Amino acid sequence: MAEPLLDLGVLLAGGKGRRMGGVDKGALMLGDQRLADIAINKLRPLSRQLAVSANAAPDWMPEYAQLIEDRLDSEGASVGPAGGIIAALEATQSGYGEGGLMGTMPLDAPFVPVDLFARLLEAMGDADVILARHQDRLQPVFGIWRARVAGKARQIVFGQGQHSLHGLTKALSMRTLDLDLGDEAFVNINTAEDLNRARTIHEAGH
Repeated sequence: MAEPLLDLGVLLAGGKGRRMGGVDKGALMLGDQRLADIAINKLRPLSRQLAVSANAAPDWMPEYAQLIEDRLDSEGASVGPAGGIIAALEATQSGYGEGGLMGTMPLDAPFVPVDLFARLLEAMGDADVILARHQDRLQPVFGIWRARVAGKARQIVFGQGQHSLHGLTKALSMRTLDLDLGDEAFVNINTAEDLNRARTIHEAGH
């Protein structure tokens, strides 16, 4: 059996689904599967350990998955997705050492190709982080990170106040991988219209 590509595969599920009335997006159906199951089925086979980045365990989270709660600032306030990335980096470092590899993808992107992480890892070299780029747009939640940057990332976000993922990754040794994929590859579901579009794409056989 092949070795997993990633030590920790992190499913980013911290969004509150405000634009969909606060619904748990992981429970939404696409065909005969929940969005959560689609994402888990892509990420789990690539990872030694599957983790879910969220502020509380969602109902759909498997028993074998590790819950990773966001790191908050000194006043207990959220710093957005960067807080989830830092908490996950710390978990990777704790579990797998400085050389640990962490992969991230969001819950709500059902059409990402299954070989994305293999392609990212092949292009990563010795960079701290590699992110996907598609149609000239950086996709900062699709990437592979080295655990060794946990401390530096924490300093950038909490010491320097750089809360955006774009700002955080620019301050690290970053590579990007330009991907020539179809328009649907990085469709994510934030609104009812997005969900309808995803269902249309799914019904067309993607």
